[in-house]
Amino acid sequence: MTAKNKTKKFNKKSATKTKKAQTKLKNKADQSIQKSSKKVLKQKDKSTKTQRNKAKKKNSSSIFKSHKNEIEKDLKAIYQDEKGKLPKMTGLDFKKTNKNLRIIIYVIFLLIIIFTVSFLGFLIFQPAPKFTSEKVNLEIKAPFSVVSGEKIDYEIKYTNLEEISLTNAQLIIYFPRGFIFENANLEPTNNTNEQQSNIKTWQLNYIAPQKSDILEIKGRLIGQIDSKETISATLSYIPANFSSEFQKTNSFNTEISDSLIDLEINHPSQAAHQEETELNFMINNKAKEIDLQNLQIEFNYPPEFTISESQIIDPEEKEPLILTEAETEEIKTQKIIPIENLQSQSQKQIIIKGEFSVEERLDANFNLQVKLKGPAEEYFIQKQKNFTIDVIKGDLLTTLIIKGSNQNKPVDFDETLNYLLTLENKSKNTIGNIKVRAVLDSPFLDWAGLDDPNEGIREDQQILWTKEQMPALGVLFPEEEIEINFKINLQEFQESSRYQAEDYQVKSFFEAQINQIDNTETEVVQESNIIINEINTNLNLNASARYFSDNNLTIGSGPLPPVVGQETNYKIFWQINNSLHEITDIEVKAKLPDYVNFENQTKISTGDLYLNPNNEIIWQISRIPTSVKQSQAEFEISITPTEDDADKILTLLPEIALEATDSQTKDLLNKTVSGITTNLEGDPLAEGKGLVQTE
Repeated sequence: MTAKNKTKKFNKKSATKTKKAQTKLKNKADQSIQKSSKKVLKQKDKSTKTQRNKAKKKNSSSIFKSHKNEIEKDLKAIYQDEKGKLPKMTGLDFKKTNKNLRIIIYVIFLLIIIFTVSFLGFLIFQPAPKFTSEKVNLEIKAPFSVVSGEKIDYEIKYTNLEEISLTNAQLIIYFPRGFIFENANLEPTNNTNEQQSNIKTWQLNYIAPQKSDILEIKGRLIGQIDSKETISATLSYIPANFSSEFQKTNSFNTEISDSLIDLEINHPSQAAHQEETELNFMINNKAKEIDLQNLQIEFNYPPEFTISESQIIDPEEKEPLILTEAETEEIKTQKIIPIENLQSQSQKQIIIKGEFSVEERLDANFNLQVKLKGPAEEYFIQKQKNFTIDVIKGDLLTTLIIKGSNQNKPVDFDETLNYLLTLENKSKNTIGNIKVRAVLDSPFLDWAGLDDPNEGIREDQQILWTKEQMPALGVLFPEEEIEINFKINLQEFQESSRYQAEDYQVKSFFEAQINQIDNTETEVVQESNIIINEINTNLNLNASARYFSDNNLTIGSGPLPPVVGQETNYKIFWQINNSLHEITDIEVKAKLPDYVNFENQTKISTGDLYLNPNNEIIWQISRIPTSVKQSQAEFEISITPTEDDADKILTLLPEIALEATDSQTKDLLNKTVSGITTNLEGDPLAEGKGLVQTE
């Protein structure tokens, strides 16, 4: 390529550069021109030398000059400015093109294009979020057991962990038949078709992704004891961008463990033909705050029994309510006794009077059911009892009574059992030479402490009376009655592995043998009713106040003995001991005197301990199983004696009361501990230092 062509190509490239680039290039070109000039001068010197050496070549100089002029002309065309002036240059530096840099720039530019296209494609063509329905959850939280008639809380938690929202969401809840709806944190849909049913609907409409919420429902649950009441829920929804409906369901069972209603029946174990017989029913509402409405007493009795009179007695009323003949007749036909309202912690007594008409001896069977009305017209059995009365047409009427009752009632360890045996001649004949044998079956009776005024003959677990011990047993005229009284103690509880569960009871009955009727020798045996007294658990309560621990460490504070005007703090300890039966609904309670402060420094092994608005310290525990032998609670109290307290021993806690229910015997247990004073009985270092001192 000629210098002219190179110049034209270079000129064409230079024309595209900015003025700033031209300036920079011209500065570098100055150096390049200088180098070029030197090169030309060298060529010139060489040419001159050549002319000297080669005189024959005269045309060389003219050719060189012509070539030089041509080069200067080309350079001038390239580097002259707008005014035609050339910059000052001393040399010219030709820079080689960097091909690697150009390749890198092309690659970067290409990557930018690819990234941009990919990003736009992701935004435009990204796939829709996946929906599996497995991340939509429905949970039900409820108690595992409840007392019929009590309040119950349900929690329904619905969760959407999917990547898309749920639309047209609807929650339908199917309550147990005996559930009485009270309120919820979200109002249900006002569906008139559901007002009298156990179904309610909530329109949730929209559930956002990664969101959850809880529907809280309050009400009361009524059901038959030992039944399982089921609540079920169905969540229906349509996922966003879907047209199909999906559903999620769940259910929960709650067992009816007991009832707020208690039933007690008193009846004779035996009755005579055509003699008035009285039946006594006691209906009790155990609830502390809940009134019960619309109860029914269903009284099923044998055809041999005829009702003559019925009464409903309210302890708060001065006079009993004697039902009219029409009402009594209605009881006879429908066998229903209605009770409209039974207030909390109250009771009603029902007395039924009538008589039997039999041709021969009869075991008359009765059934009594207490029913509570649910949300609709359905009644649920809360308590029912069966009992039998031995009806005789003549001869001897025998009745056994223990602790004033002929019914099976629980008893306690170390308790005294008072027995009453009655024999009544209901025949028209004179009977004589009667032998009475009482049987008391239990390994826990203290026979050494038997108190028998008639001094009967004891044989193992039996006592025998004849006319030798009781002359009245020699002759018993018609309508005459004989009573035999004695008492015996139950032993204190002792842990032993040799006893079985069925051993913890006392089974009692007696039999009377008639050996003579109207001077005629005979042998007729008449058995009494059988009474089984289950033994309650070995529940015990201990309470103490301490200033020093068992290790002689100071756990109280302030002056000891207490001083007028100065604060003294004591530590109170409560301990519940129990092992035989599980106990439930435990409450320990003590009322603080006005001068005693509760310091709220509590430590408990189970349950809750607090000071109520009545200034009572309450320790509540839902249940204590047999595996837990001891339960402890401790808290701190303080006193600041006044001048009036000087030279006195102050009461820190008056009587402390424990109440609980035996899960086996169903008996309500009550234990008390006498008051605790500043004398600190039981504290090895502080005992006796309770008298308030003056400064």
